[in-house]
Amino acid sequence: MLKRLQARLSRAIDVRPGEYARTALMFLYLMCVLLAYYILKPSSRALFLTRFTTDHLPYLYMVMAVSGGILAYFYSRIAVKWSLNAAVNASIVFVVLCLLELWQLLDTGQSWVYYVFNVWVSLFSLVLVSQGWLVASQVFDAREAKRVYGILAGGAVLGAAIGGSLTAQFAAAVGTRNLLMVSAAFVVLAYVFYRLLLLQPGVNLERARGASREEIEFSVRDIGQAVLQRRHLQVIVAILTVTYVVDTLVEFQFNSMAVRGRSGDQLTAFLGGFYGLYLNLATFFLQIFLTSWIVNRFGVGGTLLAMPIGIGCASGAMLFSPGVWAAGAARLIEASTRYSLNRTGMELLYLPLPDDLKQRTKAFVDVFVDRMARGLGALVILGLGALFTDSLTAVTVAVLVLCCVWVALSLYARREYIATVRGRLESRRLDLESMRIPYQDAGLLRLLEETARKQSPRQAVYALAMLDEVPDYPLEPFAVRMVHQAPSEVRAKIFEIAALRGWHSLLSEARAEIEQPGSVALKSAVRYACSVNGREDELLVRMLDSKDPKLVEAAVESSTSTPLSWVKSALESSDPARRRLGALALRAHPKYALAELPRMLADGDSRVRGAAADTLVGLGEDVAPVLAPIVADEAALSRLRLRALRVLTRTQTQAALDSLMGLLSVEDLVVRSGVVRALTTLRDRSPQLRFGGQPVEEQIQLEARSYYAMHAALGALRQSGRKAPALALLMRTLEERMGRTVERLFRLLGLRYPPKDIDAAFRAYQRNKQEELSNAIDFLDNILDHELKRLVLPLLDEDGTDDQALLLFGIDRPTAGDALGRMIDEGDPWLMGCALAAARDLGLNSGVLGRPETMRQLNIVERVIALEGVDLMKGLTPDQLSRVAAIATQDSAQPGRDILTPQSPLDAMYIILDGSVALLQDGEQLEVVHQNEVLGSWALLDNSPLPVTARALEDTVLLRISRDDFFDLLSDNMEIASAILSTLVKRFRALLSGEVKQ
Repeated sequence: MLKRLQARLSRAIDVRPGEYARTALMFLYLMCVLLAYYILKPSSRALFLTRFTTDHLPYLYMVMAVSGGILAYFYSRIAVKWSLNAAVNASIVFVVLCLLELWQLLDTGQSWVYYVFNVWVSLFSLVLVSQGWLVASQVFDAREAKRVYGILAGGAVLGAAIGGSLTAQFAAAVGTRNLLMVSAAFVVLAYVFYRLLLLQPGVNLERARGASREEIEFSVRDIGQAVLQRRHLQVIVAILTVTYVVDTLVEFQFNSMAVRGRSGDQLTAFLGGFYGLYLNLATFFLQIFLTSWIVNRFGVGGTLLAMPIGIGCASGAMLFSPGVWAAGAARLIEASTRYSLNRTGMELLYLPLPDDLKQRTKAFVDVFVDRMARGLGALVILGLGALFTDSLTAVTVAVLVLCCVWVALSLYARREYIATVRGRLESRRLDLESMRIPYQDAGLLRLLEETARKQSPRQAVYALAMLDEVPDYPLEPFAVRMVHQAPSEVRAKIFEIAALRGWHSLLSEARAEIEQPGSVALKSAVRYACSVNGREDELLVRMLDSKDPKLVEAAVESSTSTPLSWVKSALESSDPARRRLGALALRAHPKYALAELPRMLADGDSRVRGAAADTLVGLGEDVAPVLAPIVADEAALSRLRLRALRVLTRTQTQAALDSLMGLLSVEDLVVRSGVVRALTTLRDRSPQLRFGGQPVEEQIQLEARSYYAMHAALGALRQSGRKAPALALLMRTLEERMGRTVERLFRLLGLRYPPKDIDAAFRAYQRNKQEELSNAIDFLDNILDHELKRLVLPLLDEDGTDDQALLLFGIDRPTAGDALGRMIDEGDPWLMGCALAAARDLGLNSGVLGRPETMRQLNIVERVIALEGVDLMKGLTPDQLSRVAAIATQDSAQPGRDILTPQSPLDAMYIILDGSVALLQDGEQLEVVHQNEVLGSWALLDNSPLPVTARALEDTVLLRISRDDFFDLLSDNMEIASAILSTLVKRFRALLSGEVKQ
């Protein structure tokens, strides 16, 4: 047992360089908080029992049950609006001031003070203790937390033990009332350690919330229906109800015996030693030495039985030989097993439930069942007191009866647990994440082993994955026994696990698998063989030279030492599949990868581009200096810049964030919007990264200026009253760009202020309902800095925009001609084209109308006007349509030419710019399509031949968009793909409802 303890300690104490100071300060912080709490807990109860008889305890239990829920609700609602740092600061000040005030009020001897003090101590546990663990979750990332949380838990246990011991030793010397000042001193000391913790590198709690935003909502009605429908849930709720009722009765038993012969400081010392020292030591002993053994030996049923049997035995002793030792034993067993054995058993019992239902059930139990059952326990005590003269004996008998019920429920729970696990395992709906528990339930393991041996590959793979998550389970011998008879999917999973665990016992089986052509387990076998084989180079060269392309691919994807000569040859290949493998293999050559892979983002094959992107992401911090210049290059193609931007974002590094901050002011609006979205993504996915405020504020100012300039130009064009297709297109472009600018402004504000609040304000702005918009503006007026308010708020209010544009930036409303002239001169290609077309249609003179580049821009505008009539593209903005128009080519057809036939594949969509086309079927003319009408509009999504022949009736000019070019465009413009998908969904719904003819 000593060796086992040493092994556990060696695994638990794994603090690494850079973590020492944070771990030590967090340890001391939690220790002092728990120390203060375990001074207050026995003190509050001793003062109450000294002031009142035990007959008042049921009323205290009911008050605490009701008030605890209300206080917890209001605390979470207030704390979630504050930063974690602000919440800790406020809580510490509040706790210290309350302790000082309670210290004075206790001197008055008023009855209500003792009730308030006990309720307040329960709130202390809710706020400071839970807050301490919330701080720890922000100070350490997930990987660090796995290693140091055991140490922090040790600090909490040590603090509780010291607090109870100090109370036992010094209650008589300083007096119970004065222990409040001792507790306050340790709260202040905890705050000192907290402030020192904030000074450590990388610790920043300003962005974290004071309480979790992910509140788990539940409806009592919905949970009630779930309980009625699921027998497993009925058992869980019944066991927990009995647990909390018994807890209340046992505490009443213990307190009733503790006050016999004790009061005042003597009672405080006794309770301090019991709760702080003995209870924590018993819990620690059970958790370290007995819980794992009991779970492994007896499973969930035996684990759940430990608590009722132990309490029942102690209560039986209490019935035949009443005394504080028997009551204390019952209370010690109840409290220690509740936080060790019973908690573990209940977690096991929750396992088969779907994750969403599990979380909602836990929230329901914490909020409703816990307090309802404790209130019910108080009513039971009052009822027994009214019916029997010796209420303590009656309570003891009630505990024995409830323990018998509890035992029956636990035995029944065991049966339901196995039945539920079996059903969910067979349907592959047992949550893998839920299996990450530190114990092995024997019954569950037998069920998983049985499932893994079955002939159903999917269920067997699922069971193996779950067994792999169980700590200390001897999976290797089990896998070796079953690998020869297992289906190929199961063998693939076995080799995958073997590679991760470093087993050497399956090498011969892996080599045999590699020799089998077309094996499903090939990649897993190669990855395993490369990871554990001592002669990897020899094996790798043999596989790279293989004629089997799947084996070559498996070797490249599995190895980290592919020869550079092979990689260079692959990159120069004309075969896209081989270039893709070369891009993947560059993982082993980072310097060469940084030089070669960026150019491969422009490769014509999407598979090659994807492999290059994946490899670049794996290079981490080194990628930013290479990709940022590509994103910043205004002369580069937008699609290449956007690809580089996506890769840069996926690295999720500080270097990527810093580079993106420097790219906020790029001129290309598509790229700029992408940069802002990338920053939003990094904020959501990597909150530990440090965002600088100045670049964001500078960009907000530039975006606001752009909005006011477009607003002034749009007002001038509207005011002119002129009508022309190109002018209408220009105004739609300005409106759409103003909307995009506002979206970018809100995203930028979300980098400076709480994202959830900013997002709510933006949604209110989008809905454009006056009351919601006014509330959003009022909200922003309260949280934004003064300078940002001056820039942002007026553009949300249409009435004051012109005045603010003039006041802030000197932008006055121009004439329509001046507005068009400025857009022509500013150089934005699309705006310039629209402005030139509008000027031509309006008969305004411009010296640039005859230039070749001007004619190209006018041609794009005409194409966009034609594209606006295409049903598939009705959801696209003018800017997006201009990108589609850029990939279109012009074609012409003489009279009698067949443009489309039923025999030819449909690989492009055509728009008639001039002329007319007849649609014929079996020589009969069905219809004639004219200018701005479409041929084969669905060819972009479906290559089935057109069922008719399209034949030119006269000289016809056509706009052609090929499917391949269109898909290439979509791959780099997800917003276009999203808009087209939305149009398809709307059309499909309309077809289903009969609104559109098929």
